[in-house]
Amino acid sequence: EMSEAPAAVLVVAGFFSIISCLFSFQLIYAHLANYTNPLLQRYIVRILWMVPIYSIDSWFSLRYSEYSIWVDALRDCYEAYVLYMFFSLLLSYLGGKEAVAQLLETKPPSNYPFPVLCVDTCLLY
Repeated sequence: EMSEAPAAVLVVAGFFSIISCLFSFQLIYAHLANYTNPLLQRYIVRILWMVPIYSIDSWFSLRYSEYSIWVDALRDCYEAYVLYMFFSLLLSYLGGKEAVAQLLETKPPSNYPFPVLCVDTCLLY
């Protein structure tokens, strides 16, 4: 069954979805072909898969709106995984968990700006 989206919208969305996938696949291929820093590049490649997943999900949701809730749920699961990969990438850039922990232990406590300070105060009482 055709969705409510007009054919022109589907064509334009499909075109840009294909273009974004091609650019992403080229970048993923470039990272894999020049896999010189596996500790960092494995996280980068996993993060780069987010663009094709989002673009295909968006087009699919336009075309088959009745199934979009299921596809969006899968996309959201991958998004959570990508957030974890991004955090892991940051830890790798900074030298690992232990290096970050040592760095944070040497820093003095920060004075937070107005809105954050209020949240901290409210949580104490």
